[in-house]
Amino acid sequence: MIVGITGGIASGKSTVSRLFQTAGWQVVDADQVAKHVRDTSPTVKEALVHRFGPELYVSGRLDTQQLGQLVFADPKALQDLNELLQPLIRVEIAKQLATINAKRVVLDIPLLFEQGYQQLCDVVVVVAVDEQTQYERLVARDGLESTAARQRMAAQMPLAEKIARADWTINNNSSRRKTALQVSWLMDYLEDKLSKEKRL
Repeated sequence: MIVGITGGIASGKSTVSRLFQTAGWQVVDADQVAKHVRDTSPTVKEALVHRFGPELYVSGRLDTQQLGQLVFADPKALQDLNELLQPLIRVEIAKQLATINAKRVVLDIPLLFEQGYQQLCDVVVVVAVDEQTQYERLVARDGLESTAARQRMAAQMPLAEKIARADWTINNNSSRRKTALQVSWLMDYLEDKLSKEKRL
């Protein structure tokens, strides 16, 4: 069974994924895959330098904070970045899925619907928070200015649309304990679903 987990930036996707991982699920994290692609591909480095300039790299390392400032302030730049990275990310995710020896897998993917990954999933879960909570957590987590935080939030598919397209929603507005309880209920449901499929 493959469970896709998505949601807006700073909504708590990683928290939910870690709860699954603690329960024995194998997690494929698209953000980690993207980091690996950015850090190891000479083709990506060459393309980023060509598109955004050599100042994007400091002492040979990609300045992700500067890259974020550039692309979230310019929709065309964000589109260019996605057109470069997303095909490579997809290939790497496919490789990981092909080599995983597990019956329970989580795909933690922020752009799950935008990039069509729901087609790989048996169940899609959206981690949801209200806009103000999302904004406050994003500013606190990443130390962003107000405008930069709003730009990142606006760059993603509206949360209401993600909820409408998902099979399950985890409300992460409150405490970690309440989120963990919801995840526990979800895992119970998924285990029951697996058991019924086996009997069939």
